Amino acid sequence: MVGELARQTGRTEEQVIESIIEGYLMRQLRIIEKRSAETGTPVNDLLNVQFERLLELMLSQAQGNPGGNNPGCSN
Repeated sequence: MVGELARQTGRTEEQVIESIIEGYLMRQLRIIEKRSAETGTPVNDLLNVQFERLLELMLSQAQGNPGGNNPGCSN
């Protein structure tokens, strides 16, 4: 999915990954850490799930579907 989004947006895969990490995940880290403590789910697992959700959302927006899936942190 990263490669597909990179092609659609004219960015490199590294730029796509950096955008998701710096633009979204770093801002959500405290919430994700809190959820990890509440659920016992490792932070890394929650980060991976959220990364995938954000990637899917960005991909759907790049394809012209602005609704996409909600990238919320709930399971």
